[in-house]
Amino acid sequence: SSDIKTRQKYVNLIDSVKDSGGTAHVFSSMHVSGE
Repeated sequence: SSDIKTRQKYVNLIDSVKDSGGTAHVFSSMHVSGE
């Protein structure tokens, strides 16, 4: 389903942010408010 693809997209974003030393909690907040 598209939900799995969307979840994977957020996982990739968070991983990318962590790799660049950013704050992953920003994406978590966006994901929660987007549901």
